[in-house]
Amino acid sequence: RKPQTFLIWIVTIYVALFTIASQRYENRIDIIENRVNAIFIQLQSPFYKKAFSRMARVQQMKCPVKPEIWKPVSVILFPFQIDTYSEAVDLLKEAVETRKDSLSGVYLRGADLSSADLSEAYLPEANLSGAYLMEAKLNSATIYKADLRGANISGADLSGADLTNANLLLTKNLTIDSLLTVATLKDAKLDSTIVKQFKELYPDKWEELRKE
Repeated sequence: RKPQTFLIWIVTIYVALFTIASQRYENRIDIIENRVNAIFIQLQSPFYKKAFSRMARVQQMKCPVKPEIWKPVSVILFPFQIDTYSEAVDLLKEAVETRKDSLSGVYLRGADLSSADLSEAYLPEANLSGAYLMEAKLNSATIYKADLRGANISGADLSGADLTNANLLLTKNLTIDSLLTVATLKDAKLDSTIVKQFKELYPDKWEELRKE
């Protein structure tokens, strides 16, 4: 009988832990989704650009991994398994894509726009510093006077992009190969190392891209 009693206690405690973890998970999801909904509501107003200024902060909100009753590890380690809520990240990313033709001066510092389709996007004077733009489609985008300092553009498509007067200092994973495909680099700010390599390898192309 003692082993049976012990087993019952173990099951009872486990179910209680699962219930608590599930409730905390749902509460956190509700908070994040409410923040996302608030942004979407503001996006329908004339002040939609202000909504994007809160985007990165909401995308970066931490959320526990969803506990599953048949996966004891997810319940026992619930307090220690923290991540971003991918659904919120993707929804806000899609919101930017739907507005890509009217993003002049928008504040997207630190936003996750990885793999987003921003082809032919209108982003003059946008603040994209520290943004995650890995594999993003920025082909034929208007990015003049945009701030891309510290942004990660690994694998991003910049073909045909207008980077006139763009700030590309300390931009992560910026390659000469990707710069060769842009429409213009007139007055763009670039790290001295890249400028030196570009001039040495493709002097004619460098002069062409720097012209008015």
